[in-house]
Amino acid sequence: MSGTLRLRGATSGYSELQAPAVAADQTFILPTAGGTLLTTDSPVPKLTLELGSASQPSLTFEGDTDTGLYSSGTNTLNLVTGGNNRLNIDSSGNVGIGTTSPSVPFTVQSDSGTNAIAVLGRSADDISTTLFYENDGTTQIGRIQARQSYLHIAGTDNTKGIFLDNSGNVGIGEATPAAGLDVKVDTNPVLAIDRGSANTANFNLQYNGTVTGQLSAANGDFQISAAGASTPISFYANGSERMRINNLGNILIGGTTSANSDIVLNADGTAIFDGDVTVHGDAQLNQEGVKIQSGLITAVQTNGSNSVFRGLTTAGGDYNIDLKADGTATFAGNVGIGTSSPQDLLHLSSVSSPTIRIENTDTSVSVGQILGAIEFEGNDASTNANGIRAKIEAEYRGIGAQTNLRVYVAKENVATPYEALDIGTGGIVLSTENSERMRIDSSGNLLIGTTSTFDATDSSNPSGNFFGFINGKLNLQSNIESLAIKRHSSNGSVIQFSRGGTGPVGSISITSGGTSFNTSSDYRLKKNLVDLTGAISRLKTLPVYRFNFIADSETTVDGFLAHEAQAVVPEAVTGEKDGKEMQGIDQSKLVPLLTAALQEAIGEIETLKQRLSDAGIA
Repeated sequence: MSGTLRLRGATSGYSELQAPAVAADQTFILPTAGGTLLTTDSPVPKLTLELGSASQPSLTFEGDTDTGLYSSGTNTLNLVTGGNNRLNIDSSGNVGIGTTSPSVPFTVQSDSGTNAIAVLGRSADDISTTLFYENDGTTQIGRIQARQSYLHIAGTDNTKGIFLDNSGNVGIGEATPAAGLDVKVDTNPVLAIDRGSANTANFNLQYNGTVTGQLSAANGDFQISAAGASTPISFYANGSERMRINNLGNILIGGTTSANSDIVLNADGTAIFDGDVTVHGDAQLNQEGVKIQSGLITAVQTNGSNSVFRGLTTAGGDYNIDLKADGTATFAGNVGIGTSSPQDLLHLSSVSSPTIRIENTDTSVSVGQILGAIEFEGNDASTNANGIRAKIEAEYRGIGAQTNLRVYVAKENVATPYEALDIGTGGIVLSTENSERMRIDSSGNLLIGTTSTFDATDSSNPSGNFFGFINGKLNLQSNIESLAIKRHSSNGSVIQFSRGGTGPVGSISITSGGTSFNTSSDYRLKKNLVDLTGAISRLKTLPVYRFNFIADSETTVDGFLAHEAQAVVPEAVTGEKDGKEMQGIDQSKLVPLLTAALQEAIGEIETLKQRLSDAGIA
């Protein structure tokens, strides 16, 4: 056998050594001063190569000088194709695919939007299961199982855990959830919402994306709030409204207005009963100056107390019930309206739609006037629970404007409550410590950390931490990481992408070792499949450059010009040359052309090797 051996230098070009005819039991060795290869029966088992680089590997293949092996430093090994690092082994034995600096034994990084790692289901039933064990390798501590109908995350008991079905319903302890969140557990309480030491824990009730009510738990305080200036708080029983509290603070029982309710307790202390008032034997009427006609009290006693009705006296000498002519009333025990066994200070019961209404009777209300308020007051100064601790009020804002509904809460050791919630024409504003934290403006934009809309891509924005869902677009601006996403306990998608009615078209998924940027590629989504031919010819027309971005002139990178790549692989490029928006490139869409070109090159190499073999020279 004889021929030529080419050795590549550290920068460019190569040297040739002529190989003489060699016997079958002899081996080529390199001469010390170049020239013709020598033969020996005792070769030295060592071949030393230059370190090389990604663009000029130390060990390459004929016709493909930027594909092969090189070493980027001591105790490292690098595999490149097309002048780009593909697989890297560092001095610690860490292996990286798509990255030159793996920090763990196996790292996969894909910046091209394709799947980095895929877990396929069994061929029999498409079920894929990932198991987690303790360090002994035998004690199972959890599992993640994906089926066609749901995703199951479990601990040591495979019959329990979290179930996520294809409709987005989540079941906790329930494999077939019938609601958005279906909890079935043998613990009490079944569900707990706790913000820890935070000031307020809110539970919002929404209809079609709009908040209509809110339950709030603060420090020693529980609140029920209705959204909107005219929205009442309604109480239902057996499918029908029994009582309501209207925006003026009036309590309506048995109806929805003062006119059609059986009982009306007005915020000014007056009460209206549409029907007879029955006095049982446990109460008595003071006969002095009192007249009862047809079950109605029609006269007021004149002994100076101004009372129109009094019940029995208590052990302390107070009256159980004391109704006065000025509209005030005093009750020493629980009050039941529509029930004979009240369970709390005020217990309302009705078979119709009850409403509690607070009505302002001023006929010339001015802008800024408070229409009504509910105040929560404490009287224990020793525990900082003295004075008004919380308040809900409604403020008139003028013709054509939405009435403002505000919620105030007081901080410990602070006498005056500060505004926590403001619902009005300008939107909804949430505040803490007298500082605005979040708002939903009148256009439905959600803003956090700012009071006005902004575009996170605008380089002229002031510095600061802003969050906004503005005109259907999520904007994040921060002096640190703008977005952190964590998936607990399992590998899988953290973000999914869809377009119109086509369903999911891509996702971002994570594992314990890396992140994958995925695009849809299932064979069931494709048709008109033909082989890709002429790849080498197309690839040769694609210029490749080293360059600096204008915005980062200190960093030199390898890459393409979008419009030039668009002429070769149009689907890899977005936008038009010199268009209104800058062009972009998805370099992962170049992989099919590179793969086909490599396959063609391999085919040509194999053909050449066969021809050399047939000629007896290979």
